[in-house]
Amino acid sequence: MKNKYKYIFLYGIFLLITFFVLFGITILRDKNVTLQQEVLLKQAQTHFEEQVNVRSWSASYGGVYVFPRGILKPNPYLENNTLKTFNGDTLIRINPAWMTRQLSELSKTKDYHFRITSLTPMNPHNIADKFEQRALSYLHETNNTEYYELKDNTDFRYMGALITRKDCIPCHVDQGYELGDIRGGISIRLGTTDYQEIVTSLDNKTLILQFLIVSLLLSITVLIHKQMKINEKLKEEVFKQTKEVHTTKTLLQEVLDTDHNFLMVIEEKDIILAN
Repeated sequence: MKNKYKYIFLYGIFLLITFFVLFGITILRDKNVTLQQEVLLKQAQTHFEEQVNVRSWSASYGGVYVFPRGILKPNPYLENNTLKTFNGDTLIRINPAWMTRQLSELSKTKDYHFRITSLTPMNPHNIADKFEQRALSYLHETNNTEYYELKDNTDFRYMGALITRKDCIPCHVDQGYELGDIRGGISIRLGTTDYQEIVTSLDNKTLILQFLIVSLLLSITVLIHKQMKINEKLKEEVFKQTKEVHTTKTLLQEVLDTDHNFLMVIEEKDIILAN
């Protein structure tokens, strides 16, 4: 193999190995990021199931009645929104949707918040924002039960579908919902500070690892290159000296051949030259 092809082959191997190593590291990084996204999704699904269970319990009793506290007033969007007790106290009816909204107001923390919403809400407070409109439209069009989004430097947004069940019909009979219909959803917002920190850490470690591996592979390639150069020089030197020895031997042979006497050059028992 000619010298130039040896070097082309060497650096071709270097580029090929570097590509596959970097590609493998990137795949591992992406798998770790996907795992972190699955953790966020699982958290959102767990919060959603908790709220669904609370709503199911409330709906099974047709809502609950509570003593008014603070500025709590009867919900004008509910029928039979108050109840008089034998003692003359007035209780306020809390239906599942209103219960969810009150719980959501208590959940407004830095890293977690949820709310109930619909494309056709009974209560104007439950009007969907842009994400929720996209999510609800997707749920209605595909008949899926969940939708989520995660964009760079934003919160994790999740929407779980609220399926119309038998105990939901009394409150939504005027809206024309039937059993199994998606009448709305619970929107969950999770802070992604920890997620972003983990992803940033993964990116930094990936870059460092890629740099170290490329440096190592390049160092090995350069060492092989230098060794090949040394071998070439040694080969050239051996060839040069062999040629010189051959030239000297030829010259001596010619000198010996000019003499008509019998001459020999020996080394110990070996005949080196003879005329």
